[in-house]
Amino acid sequence: MNAVLCATTCVRHIGQCLLFLLILMGSVWSADASSQVSDELVYEQAQLHMRNGETKEAIRNLSILVDRSPLHLGALLDLAIIYCQSNKQQEAQTRFDKLAQFPELPPAIAELISYYRENCRVPASAWRGFATAGIGHTHNLNQGARDEYFYLAPLNLTLQLAEGTRPRNDGFRVLEAGISRSSSPIGWHGGVFVQQVDYDGSNDYDNLLGDAKVGYRFKKDAFNVDVMGNISHLSLGQKSYLTATSASISAMRSVSHDGSWEAGGAATFTDRNYLNMPDYRAHVVDVRGLLQWRPSADLRLLGEFGLIKDTALRNRPGGNSNGQVLQLTSQWQLTPRQLVELFHRQTWLSDQSAYSPAFFGDVKRRPNLASWYAAWRYQLREDLQFRLTARYGSNHDTLSFFNYQTSTLGIALEWWPK
Repeated sequence: MNAVLCATTCVRHIGQCLLFLLILMGSVWSADASSQVSDELVYEQAQLHMRNGETKEAIRNLSILVDRSPLHLGALLDLAIIYCQSNKQQEAQTRFDKLAQFPELPPAIAELISYYRENCRVPASAWRGFATAGIGHTHNLNQGARDEYFYLAPLNLTLQLAEGTRPRNDGFRVLEAGISRSSSPIGWHGGVFVQQVDYDGSNDYDNLLGDAKVGYRFKKDAFNVDVMGNISHLSLGQKSYLTATSASISAMRSVSHDGSWEAGGAATFTDRNYLNMPDYRAHVVDVRGLLQWRPSADLRLLGEFGLIKDTALRNRPGGNSNGQVLQLTSQWQLTPRQLVELFHRQTWLSDQSAYSPAFFGDVKRRPNLASWYAAWRYQLREDLQFRLTARYGSNHDTLSFFNYQTSTLGIALEWWPK
């Protein structure tokens, strides 16, 4: 009897122990599940803040999640990227270093990390400079000397007509220099640029261009915004020809889940003061749509299409022209040291002011301007880059007064202090 009672007591104690263990394990599993759900909610909230452009809130949520779960790949990657986009390169690189320690990263993630590590370096200096020397050739530079003008009294209009008996093919030399400072991707940026073109024989076409700009980049909601002001002065044949001032704004944002597609717009207002023609001053408005694609860390494609409105001021009659512009830009990182750039711009203008229908009947000028640019860059060392450039430009119109082609080949050095 005692043996049965003892056995019954032992079974009861063992059952109580097992029940206690089951309850304890259930509470642990419940805590783990609760923690997992909590992590997912925090990550979703951080993603929502990022989409809404709420940078501080996104950083706070992601930091909490990374502290709680150091191996959360998505949170650590998002935190590194948002630090990079906020111009906090040191904090970004610290997170990228941790990401590099993850074993067997997916190829797409590894490529994305490589891209941001390359483009989010801690800047040794925000200053950059370059100098270019080149040679070129112009075909059919036939407008005549810059001081040959025709005044049409009935129209109160000054024209510079082509002299068809004097087509000129001439070579020229180009010298360019510039210096810039940037706190990209957020903050102030600007620079100055000088270009001297010296023709071999057509000295009345020698030109000197000076340009200065200043701008500020910032993030508004989900958009990357750039506001900029610019002033330039052009001299032709050692005579002041044009002074232009402009103000512009552009904004772009991601439109795809993986960030490879960006879209936005840009607008520029320019005041052009033609100093050699007192009767002519123009306001130009340029509005464009922008679309950018980054299919990989090594390739960038940017397309722009817009409308141009040129309104003449002062006493110039009928001085309005409209047009369209198409611009394509691409960058391809061949190797860590080699970069290829391609650029093309096509402009179509409908201009009835330069050649009034009252003078030419029903003929309307329809110029077609095109320019091409190609460059190959090679990184000589950390603070020095070599660049080989080729440029081609052409202008064709229905009246054949301004048909010409220009080609240039140049070499350049770019440097930035350590």
